[in-house]
Amino acid sequence: MFWEISAVWFALYLASYGIHAVGMLSFVLISLPVFLLGEAVIYGLSGINIINEWERRPVLLFGKYAKTAGPGFDWVEPVFHTVMPDVSVQDVTEELQVNNVQTHDNVRLNILGVLTTRTDPTNVKKLVVEVKGAAEAKRQRANAAVTEVVGRHQLDQILDKREEFSEKIRVALQEKVQLWGIDVKAVEVKDLRVADTEIEKSIAMKARAEKEGQAELRRAEFQMQIALKLKEAAHAYDDAAWKLKGLETLIELCRSAQNNTVLIPSELLGTLSNVIGKEPKPIVS
Repeated sequence: MFWEISAVWFALYLASYGIHAVGMLSFVLISLPVFLLGEAVIYGLSGINIINEWERRPVLLFGKYAKTAGPGFDWVEPVFHTVMPDVSVQDVTEELQVNNVQTHDNVRLNILGVLTTRTDPTNVKKLVVEVKGAAEAKRQRANAAVTEVVGRHQLDQILDKREEFSEKIRVALQEKVQLWGIDVKAVEVKDLRVADTEIEKSIAMKARAEKEGQAELRRAEFQMQIALKLKEAAHAYDDAAWKLKGLETLIELCRSAQNNTVLIPSELLGTLSNVIGKEPKPIVS
C-alpha cells in the first residue's frame, strides 16, 4: 500500500511541473520538502492497522513470520513488512458428514454431525505457516478421525453410548489438528443411519421388541405392587369389616342398576345379618 500511494504522489508532482529542465529544477529547489513531507505522512498512515477483537493479522518481515498483530490499534512498518489476510479466532461451527464408514462388526454407517473449532489466538503462526488451505485440511482430518473411531467400535457400542462416541471423535481430531493451532471445541452427532436397509430394519425390530419387553416388565411390577397392597388390606380387615365391605358393594351395585332388577342371593343377606342387626327376610324373585 505504501509503495502504490507513493508512486501516485510522485506522478502527480511530475505532472504538475512538467518534464523539462526548468520544471525539474523548480521541483527540486522548491517542492522537494513538500514532497518529502507528504511521503512521511503516507509512511505513517500506511502503517496503521485497526484490527477487530475477533481477528488477528499475521505480519511477515522479508518473507519470515514476524508477529501477530491485534486486536485494536497496531502500527506496522509498511516498507519492509507484509501484512497477511486476517485470521478469525471465533468459534466456527460446520456440518460434519461422513458416509459409508464401516464399524468393527462390518456395518456401514452414514454419520451426520456438527463440528465446532476455534483458532488459538496465541498460535496463529502455526495456522499460517504449518498448513495450506486450513479449512479443507481440517475437514479431511475430521473425516479421517470419524473413520478411525468408528472402525474401533461395534454398532451396539456406538448406539448405546453416543455421547462417549462423540467425545472420542473430538479427542482423535484434536490430536490431528493441534499442530496447526486449532482447538476442537465439540463434536456432536446429530444423526446416525445404517447404510444397509435390511440391517436397519432388523435393528428397528430389535428395538421394538426391547421396548415391548420393558413395558411388560413394568406392567408385571405394577401388578405385583397391587397384589401386595391387596394382601395387606386383606390382613387389615376382620370378619365384621369384610361384611361391611360387602354391604357397601351391594349398595353401590343397587345404585348403578338404575331401573334394572338386581337379584341378591339369600345367602349373601344371611352373611350380613350380624352387621345389619336383624335377620333379613329372604327375597323371593
